[in-house]
This record gives sequence, C-alpha cells and structure tokens, in this order.
Amino acid sequence: MRRLPVLIVGAGIAGLSAARVLSKARVPYLLVESAPQIGGLCRSVSLRGYRFDYTGHFLHFKHPETLRWVSALPGLRLRARRRHAAVYSEGVFTEYPYQENGAGLPSGSLRENVMDYLLAALMERSHGAARGEPRTFEEACLRSFGAGVTRRFMAPYNEKLLRTPIRALSPSWMGRFIPPARVAEVVRGALRRQNSSAGYNATFHYPVDSGIEALPRALAQGIAPP
Repeated sequence: MRRLPVLIVGAGIAGLSAARVLSKARVPYLLVESAPQIGGLCRSVSLRGYRFDYTGHFLHFKHPETLRWVSALPGLRLRARRRHAAVYSEGVFTEYPYQENGAGLPSGSLRENVMDYLLAALMERSHGAARGEPRTFEEACLRSFGAGVTRRFMAPYNEKLLRTPIRALSPSWMGRFIPPARVAEVVRGALRRQNSSAGYNATFHYPVDSGIEALPRALAQGIAPP
C-alpha cells in the first residue's frame, strides 16, 4: 500500500519543526504555506537600520533538552539574557512586575496599592480556604493583589491586551505568565527600585546575529525535499 504523506499546514516554527523531524525519520510529508516567507509570526523585518520582530519572541526553555535541541540547529547562535522590563503608568516608569514594584509611583497610588495588597494577603491567609476558588480572573486578581493594583494595572493592561473585561475571563488566566506578589518584595519594592527576578522569563535566550527570524531559518536548514 502506498504510504500517504503527512500534511503540515503552515511553515511556522511548529510546522518547520515537524517537517524536520519527519525528514530525519524519512516519513513522507507535504508542507504548505500561503506566505512567500517561512516563519509565520516568527519573522523579522528591517527598516531604516532597525530590526523589528513581528511580535515578542523571547525563548524560554522549560526543559533543558529543548534548549540543547534548539542550540544545536545549524547556523543558530543564542545568547542568554537577563530581563529588564518596566511599566509606564501615571507618568512614571516602575520596575516589572508592577505588583511588587511601586517605587516611583505617586505617593497616594503607592500607599493604596501596598495597603490593599497587605489587606488582600491577610484575608487570603485567614479566610482563603473558606472562600473557595475564585470564579473569575477579576476575583483572582483582587484576592492576589488587592483592589489598587487590580484597578491601576491588572484590569487596564489585560483588558487592552485581551479586549475583554477581566470579570468575563476565567481565573485560569492567573497562570505562570503573571508572577505572584510576595509580601517582603512588595514592601521592599515600595521603598526602592529593584530589578526583579520574578516570573517565568527573568532570563531568556535570543539570537545573537539577527532577529527571531534566525530560528525558522535554522529549522529549515537540512530539511530534505518531501
């Protein structure tokens, strides 16, 4: 019986990775892509001497074997970098994450953020089990960060990003992408600016020689014709 090829729709990093594995295993495949370039959204453009990625692509490897696999791709050189991010609000920059770094905010906002957070932390510690699981993302934010941080940052940021009121979102949005606040760090971050290591992306990898387009180019090298 003639072996039918595997159909791969899209030459983004998932499609290219699948083609690379199938090619190595000598499994027939057909890779289709509507755009004239490979990479999907994992592409870069150059304009007036600057390079821009289509969207934020910073490589966070949960498993060491994934980092080893990607680092071994031909022509790809990655460098580990430490994140330094800031939040602009109320006319000032504060360190990321907002919920642990209030230094620099107007005094009234800073005071309310810290007091509301401490109250929320106390309530969660003393009554959290009795209240059960939060029912919405808004409730999860209020219980985790307090009303001040929720109103000034969590609601406007996530509603701009997701185009949906946070009261209509599932509490599952409170996942690994949103660093939890810690009492000691909230207090310390209110007194002085600090480059925090909180969150899943405190360090990341990025191509040395070009934008993120270097990744799909490396994946495509060595893929045998189907």
